[in-house]
Amino acid sequence: MSQLPITKADFKDLTPMSQNVADALIQPYILEAWEYDLELLTEAERAALLTTRANWSALFEKLFAEKIRPLWVLEAYRRFLGMHGIHVTPNGIEYMAADTQAISRTERVELKADAEAKASIRRGRLEAALRVYRGTVATTCSPTRRKRGRGGVQFIPV
Repeated sequence: MSQLPITKADFKDLTPMSQNVADALIQPYILEAWEYDLELLTEAERAALLTTRANWSALFEKLFAEKIRPLWVLEAYRRFLGMHGIHVTPNGIEYMAADTQAISRTERVELKADAEAKASIRRGRLEAALRVYRGTVATTCSPTRRKRGRGGVQFIPV
């Protein structure tokens, strides 16, 4: 796969992630978010993300900066929170800590829920922006004659 247009450096604007976290620890979650959380994008839009940014139109660059990038970062961060500090060892899956203490399960769930809520809002914003970017106009229903006896309360004499 070509170089993805986001890196760990993109996280500092949207998350409290330390820049001391090794690239190797965050890269898998950036890839997972690409694979599973950016399904709103068409194949052409996904392909465009893998090209050199100099090839992007000004509109696509704005869409990326304001809508795609924030969602992508938040989804990768959410995935990172679920697994960070957990390591697969010969003894099974364990929490690893040297002289520090891992956050509690409750705190981890709260952080993840916060990231999910923010990602959900960003997903809605991206969906709206994609409709504009693609030129899709919302359809309106044409008025129809209401047929008697359908919907609402019916009174039948006995």
